[in-house]
Amino acid sequence: MLIASILQYLLLALIVNRAIDSKISFSRLLVYFYLIVFSLNIFISQILSFFSQLNNRYLYFGLETVLVVFLVWFVMRKSRISWTDLLPQNNRPEEKVNFLSGLMVGITSLSFLVLFLIGIQTPPNNLDTLHTHLTRVYYWLQHGNFLSWSALGTAQLYYPINANIQALWLFLFGHNEKLFFLVPWFSLIVIATGVYHIGRELKLSQNQALVSCMVLLTIPAAVLQAYSFQNDVAVGAMIIIFIAFTLTYIRTHELMYLIVALLGLALSLGTKQTAFMVLPALLLWLLYTALSHKIKKGHLPHLGWLIAFFLLFSSYKYIQNIVEFGSFFGSSDVTAGQEFTLSGLGQKAKYNVPRYLYSFLSVDGLPNSLAVPLTNLKENAFRTMSEKLHLDLESEAFLQPGYDPSEEFNYSRVPLLTEDTSGFGPLSVLLVIISFFLILFRKDRERKEYLLFTLVLAVSYFCAILLQRPGWDPYQGRYFILAIIPALPIVGVCFPKAKIVNEISQVVFIIIYCSLAFTIIFINNTKPIITAHTMANWQNRYVLTLPSDTKIQKYVKNKVTKTTNNWIQALPQRESILSSSYYDQLYYSASSNITDIQFVNENIESTQALYLLISQSPLEYGLFGINQTRELFPIKNPATVPLKGILLIKEDQTTDLTDFSLISANGLYELYQRNY
Repeated sequence: MLIASILQYLLLALIVNRAIDSKISFSRLLVYFYLIVFSLNIFISQILSFFSQLNNRYLYFGLETVLVVFLVWFVMRKSRISWTDLLPQNNRPEEKVNFLSGLMVGITSLSFLVLFLIGIQTPPNNLDTLHTHLTRVYYWLQHGNFLSWSALGTAQLYYPINANIQALWLFLFGHNEKLFFLVPWFSLIVIATGVYHIGRELKLSQNQALVSCMVLLTIPAAVLQAYSFQNDVAVGAMIIIFIAFTLTYIRTHELMYLIVALLGLALSLGTKQTAFMVLPALLLWLLYTALSHKIKKGHLPHLGWLIAFFLLFSSYKYIQNIVEFGSFFGSSDVTAGQEFTLSGLGQKAKYNVPRYLYSFLSVDGLPNSLAVPLTNLKENAFRTMSEKLHLDLESEAFLQPGYDPSEEFNYSRVPLLTEDTSGFGPLSVLLVIISFFLILFRKDRERKEYLLFTLVLAVSYFCAILLQRPGWDPYQGRYFILAIIPALPIVGVCFPKAKIVNEISQVVFIIIYCSLAFTIIFINNTKPIITAHTMANWQNRYVLTLPSDTKIQKYVKNKVTKTTNNWIQALPQRESILSSSYYDQLYYSASSNITDIQFVNENIESTQALYLLISQSPLEYGLFGINQTRELFPIKNPATVPLKGILLIKEDQTTDLTDFSLISANGLYELYQRNY
């Protein structure tokens, strides 16, 4: 049913693409498909949730079919297109692709393909994803609606739901948790196409725009988010869609582009709260566009579509939050305990601005042989600066509440290459800075206006993060994806227009790209393919068996052995993700959960319902079983457990269990069955 559902959405996307753009473009088709899937899934799920039928795949598919058929009929009738207009011969591309462009497209596509092959073979393993973002999807399917329950973590109840609804759709029809990965992965593709289109709107050449697109895949924080469901790339995709289609509208003054842009912005607000942090800059840009007469006077009333789309597709969770929590965002303590005085904010900025800047100048993605010495250079420079300013950045001042020693600011620590701890990498930062000055000192009004917009967006977003977050921690790199990706389209200006110099510089860029992308995709700490274990196996199989009869053979063998030994020392000291068992993959970042989930599975059936009196933990996701074979019921009081019901409780939990008999214990958790 998943394939049939996708094909229906794809058909509608083809027709919308032809109706709006007068021809079918593959890159635009991806964006329309993305928006259609998001918006219709949200609309359908909200209706089915009202009737507690959210887990009824037949009703879901039937309602989807009715909506798609109606929209296909409506769009074709309104735009007066026929089925023959969808044929390839009527949609020939206007641009020809030269060899270098084709090479860049091929390499970029290969990178996405490798990410797909890794992601589709492994379950989600980001800890935040496991204890919040995807766990809530299983509860929705279990309950058949979006109504709140006695959740172990309240974030499961009040976080925005737009991206999570797409996960629900994939699992409802595909019944495979490995499909969850498709949402962030496809979001990353949409960002790449959006970056390309923005570059073209800014009059960059085809090759320059493709370079901007490829730079995205050298940003570890963005690429590794493809393995996470924290929705940073999903909200980023919606913001990029808004920017790209707004620029297209400014060029063409075609109303539909403005409406599509507003749809993307409205959907972003229901995808992740961080969208509200860039909203002021985006609305300011819209206001400037209107005052500059770049929006037709007759089109100004259509800006109201933003409110309509928000109410239709993104308001549900916020209304629910107001009703249940008395707060729009659901969390009333986001800024609790902070000193909102001028001196207090000044002190926080004094410590954390340099810390953020230090993290922003990232060496992530480089091999250790380069990362360590570059980190030492960076450390020396910042130590000198902080001494002159009489600042101790390694102090405990203005860190996140409840931090542990591993989360303190440390100059010499090279962050692990994960979706939580990595930054933007050296290439993107360098090219963004260079492009900033190149555009600043050139006579191109349109690019200067866009540069100013990205600068206002980045600064305002940074100030919002600085204000909202109580302190610094090493996990905030991903939050700034929203601030950096709108600036990526301009990095293409770093490559000169002179043909020979341009081609040479782009070939050098491709080589650097391949090196960084290889490290990020294959040698990360989230889902690594090449590890010390795989390299040791390769060495034993192919290197140590090399002949050593002659001096040349001995020399070659010794050199290769020494090189592979160095690699073994530098690589992650563990199994490859593809060589690991299911639970080793699932809890790759928190292996202590493996013994706990095995303890539960050894003592009760995989289909046996389980009542939980435990704290929030990634263990909760695993307790559902592989592909949700078990129902879970978080409770506040053991008295609510029915007769013969199974209770999982923390061993140090103080409660009356006189009606229960102990099944087993492992030193941390206890399993009980209610007998009376």
